[in-house]
Amino acid sequence: TTPERRVDRLDVSIGRSVLKGVAVELTSGATVEFKLSGEAVQSVGLLGADIAGRPFAATRQDATFQAAGVMPGTYWPQVQLPPGTYVKSVRMGDRDLIASPIRIDGNATLTIEIAAKAGSVQGTTEQAATVIAIPASTERAQVPWMIKQQQTAIDGAFHLTNLPPGEYLVWSLERAESGAAFDATFRAKYLDRATRISVEEGSIVPLRLTPLKD
Repeated sequence: TTPERRVDRLDVSIGRSVLKGVAVELTSGATVEFKLSGEAVQSVGLLGADIAGRPFAATRQDATFQAAGVMPGTYWPQVQLPPGTYVKSVRMGDRDLIASPIRIDGNATLTIEIAAKAGSVQGTTEQAATVIAIPASTERAQVPWMIKQQQTAIDGAFHLTNLPPGEYLVWSLERAESGAAFDATFRAKYLDRATRISVEEGSIVPLRLTPLKD
């Protein structure tokens, strides 16, 4: 189903100039339905991958969630996961989109499977630091819910949770800005010095880290 669209003509001001009768296409936005299976979640939504991270929250509709007024664009699903769970699959129709942003151009249905027995990484650093973990796979390293960044306790203790099974690169830094782990350019400086680990379903991987230098 395609959202309702119409074209209006508006006067648009640009600096001191006014453009008369500019054709502007207006849309009501799409409705995205989320069908969830497996472990229960409290909330889901969409985060824009190409629209300055614009979020769209979904509201519960009986056994499903719905996000209304979603503008055309590319998005990542956002899921508030219960402790010890992870996103196992994301599908639109017969397409597996676990490691791909989702293009929304009209009303759509996403099927998301939430699995129990997530993996975790628990350990210490030599001092208080920021710990970062990303999937070793280049494809999965862009998936927001698979990227972890955590400030350790004063004694250097950390515990990264809700990890899907797979290979990860983990490292620590004396300091890192909030959200730095999501910047691929920032991460690239440390990948060749990161510690590679394997996380299995339900496992707790012990790890001792020394903060890397720039």
